[in-house]
Amino acid sequence: MVKNDSDGLSLLPVQAQKAVCWLFILVAGTMAAGRLASVTQLYDPTLFRTAEERNSKRAWITKKPTPVVTLSSNDRSRWLTVRALLENGTFVIGQRNKDAFVASACALVGINQPFGIPVVLEAGKLARIKGDKGLLFEEGWNSIDRVLKPDTLEFYSSKPPLFPTMLAGWTWVVQKITGWTLKDQPAAIIRISLVAINIVPFCLYLGLFASLVFRLTESGWVRILLVAAAAFGTLVTPFLITLNNHTPAVFLVTFALWAVLGNHSPNIPAACFAGACCGLAFTMELPSLAFLVTLLVLWLDWRQFKTLLIFLISALSFMVALVVLNWISIGSFLPAYSEFGGPWYDYEGSPWNPYNAFGDLKRNIDFAGRNMGETRFEYALHLLVGHHGLFSLTPLFLLSLFGGIQWMVKAKRIGPIPFRSVTPRESFALSNETIQGRLALSTLGLTAIVVSFYLYKSDNYGGMSCGPRWLIWLTPLLLLCAIPTLERLKNWRKGRGLVYFFLAVGVFSASWPAWSPWKLPWIYDLLVWWGWSGYA
Repeated sequence: MVKNDSDGLSLLPVQAQKAVCWLFILVAGTMAAGRLASVTQLYDPTLFRTAEERNSKRAWITKKPTPVVTLSSNDRSRWLTVRALLENGTFVIGQRNKDAFVASACALVGINQPFGIPVVLEAGKLARIKGDKGLLFEEGWNSIDRVLKPDTLEFYSSKPPLFPTMLAGWTWVVQKITGWTLKDQPAAIIRISLVAINIVPFCLYLGLFASLVFRLTESGWVRILLVAAAAFGTLVTPFLITLNNHTPAVFLVTFALWAVLGNHSPNIPAACFAGACCGLAFTMELPSLAFLVTLLVLWLDWRQFKTLLIFLISALSFMVALVVLNWISIGSFLPAYSEFGGPWYDYEGSPWNPYNAFGDLKRNIDFAGRNMGETRFEYALHLLVGHHGLFSLTPLFLLSLFGGIQWMVKAKRIGPIPFRSVTPRESFALSNETIQGRLALSTLGLTAIVVSFYLYKSDNYGGMSCGPRWLIWLTPLLLLCAIPTLERLKNWRKGRGLVYFFLAVGVFSASWPAWSPWKLPWIYDLLVWWGWSGYA
């Protein structure tokens, strides 16, 4: 390599660097708003089969479908809870006909020939399934992300209830102002709501992320490149056009980090804000509890008891609210998806039954590990560097691993301040090296914990999705940890070329699912095109 100290962007005044970053934020925000304004569910022929093909997941449509702006069962499940709360004042999104159970049971009593039992059993099963009713079974509102409570035969969303309940409050306000309803004008209500939930916080997230970048590096090239990556080159952007729990978690983690990352311990308002962000992030992504613990241990001043108490109270308020709403909605303190594998999911007609209508094991990505024999090693490989790879879809994250190690080696002190009494004049001053070391320890530790958690607990990559969506909330932390590696590579022409290539791959991965994030990654399709069997 030939050394070339041509970091031309660092020659720009700081105000000019900020102007470029604000331009990126403006373009990214308006692009997302434009996509949202025209969003609608499209039908990809590659995901369908002909009606004659046996064992097909679904046959190609034969009539014009109802236009909808919900893009998958995932977001539709949450919107169903919102509708149920607004229209019926309940979390119930559907019911199974109890009379059908009684009738089918009575029919067995009148059978006088043994060979008639299978026929009656199958007829009773169809009658019970056909008797399902409620919002869940209206055209354009069906979702596989549902559970059936065995004792009441009521359907509920499998998603935690706090986020939809908060969204129901916002939607109620929108309905009162506009006179529209989610039932009759779903497109308008959903698009307005997503602007408030995704687009505005996305722009704020980019602004605060940029402020963190400007604080942690003096290089104009690194500053502008990382803001460009956050705006255009991560898997946060594909999810901006749909209701989901991943983008809010990204925003909340960034807001909390911004509140505590400073030369002095956060004051009470900052601690309250950071705690609320951490608590709400936990309700979006349960593994983000590790992030809350990280802030508590590494970033807050242990000598400031009042600050710690405010932080914990703010965080716990949202956690308690989630638990209480779980109990109110389904009669359990645990979320509905904790029942996976039990009777709540294994009911007649359940989309989570491992067998299809022909009695064969289902073969798709939701059953990659259970039905298709994918090993844990193969799963780990594809989750990290394969078709759903955290590092293959966003290669800039590879630089974060090296950058985090550099910062940790450089840091003189990483550990927390010992608990002792403090006077009002005492401050919690942190050197820049200490801040970098704690950020590196936080990022690498959280990445290891969260990746290990999902390698142990999951086997389907998050289902039909453009990437490892459960890991998206780590995005801002990983990008910030790339700073030291970028500062080294910027002085080498080939090094900068490698960074540009990594950024280009990230932008391509984020642009690939332009019409919906609920689409398999481009690496997956490329492997199938090369002859890999996939999970079809």
